Amino acid sequence: MNKIIPFQKIKKKIWANVFYLGNKRYIANIYHSYEKAHQDCEWRKKEIIAYKHLLIKNKQPVPHYLTIAIHHSEIPKNWQPLPVFGFLLTSKGLYQT
Repeated sequence: MNKIIPFQKIKKKIWANVFYLGNKRYIANIYHSYEKAHQDCEWRKKEIIAYKHLLIKNKQPVPHYLTIAIHHSEIPKNWQPLPVFGFLLTSKGLYQT
């Protein structure tokens, strides 16, 4: 009974689908489950592939989506989920994260 049991901080991973434009990272969506994040990321990749030729033809950036673990503090204060082609808004300066 004299044994000291230290409290361990429980770290819950937050999974984010992110893309990069230049050196800036944008968070498209966040999930508490890797499986859901991965499914969403795969869907986003398929949508980009379907419209890749149109994006290149119109000189738009072609993002590469990734699923990564992030810390809660990395989420911007006014963050909102981005649609799959939300990077078009960010590249035109219409949406800032």
